[in-house]
Amino acid sequence: MVVEKIGFHAIFAGVLGPMPTEQPEEEPPAEKMTERLVEWEPANSRIYEKVVTDLSECFAKSFGTAQKPRHAFDGKMEIIIAWVYRMEDEFVECLKEKKHVALLILAHFVVLLKTLDWLWYMDGWASHILHGVALYLGPEFADFLRWPREEIERLNEEKRRRASA
Repeated sequence: MVVEKIGFHAIFAGVLGPMPTEQPEEEPPAEKMTERLVEWEPANSRIYEKVVTDLSECFAKSFGTAQKPRHAFDGKMEIIIAWVYRMEDEFVECLKEKKHVALLILAHFVVLLKTLDWLWYMDGWASHILHGVALYLGPEFADFLRWPREEIERLNEEKRRRASA
């Protein structure tokens, strides 16, 4: 869905760009993972498509694009929390029902939420939510949560570097 609308280059641009790895990745291509997500809950695919499209726009506004990436910044509340306000009631219901796809989308949102740690009342919430989602979903969803976990850790490291500079 998102890949078709704006492409991987926009999603993984700027500070969200892939980090070089020392060993080749042995996971399925992201396109196939996206197809699996849509197939899990076809009845909710329209809701998920809208939510993911809105989330992608927040990522682009926050982190830039492949052509114009943004580096080292503090998140803007009006951009990031706008995603929550634009959520449809049906998606909120999916979250309340702890539907796997909805929780995975929420797990990716916490990367944006992490950029608001500079606000004392937001500090730590991203890690807390991601931990809760991971506990609920269990180890079989670890691959789907790898990217948000790595980004939260990378943003934590960047925060520590800036604090010590």
